[in-house]
Amino acid sequence: MMDTEKKTEGLGGFGPMTISDADFRRMVNFIQSSYGIDLSQKKQLITSRLSPALKKLGYKSFGEFVNHLLEKKENDEVTLVLNKLTTNYTFFMREKEHLDYFCNNIIRRSSAGTSATRPWPSGARHPHPGHGHLRPGADQRPAGDL
Repeated sequence: MMDTEKKTEGLGGFGPMTISDADFRRMVNFIQSSYGIDLSQKKQLITSRLSPALKKLGYKSFGEFVNHLLEKKENDEVTLVLNKLTTNYTFFMREKEHLDYFCNNIIRRSSAGTSATRPWPSGARHPHPGHGHLRPGADQRPAGDL
C-alpha cells in the first residue's frame, strides 16, 4: 500500500478513508464519462460520503474499491456511488425535535418573536410534510393567511 493511500485517517481508523490522486482521477473520469457528472473539485465529498459504506463493505482502501468498480462495473457498486455522491444531504430541522429546539431556544432568545423571526407554518397550506419554514416578515402576509 502506497503512503498516499493509507487505510484510514484519525484515531483508530474512525476518520474518512483517503484516496490517492490517481484513484480520485480514475473515479472522477469514470463518473464523468459514464454519467456526465463532474466531481473533479469534490475530493472531500467523495471520501466523506463513501468512506463509511466502503468500510462496511470491507474495503481496505479506496484503491481497492476503485479497481473493483472500474473492472466489474457492478450495478450495486455503481448505484452506491451515484446515490452517495449525488444526493443533497440536509440535517437541519428534518425532525420535529429540531424545530422544537429551534423555536424554544433560538427564537425565544433572539428577539422574543419579532417579525424577523416569527415562525410561519407554510406546511399548513402544503400537503407534503417538511415544508414548514421560518420566513422573514411573516407578519406581512395577507389577512387570514396562516
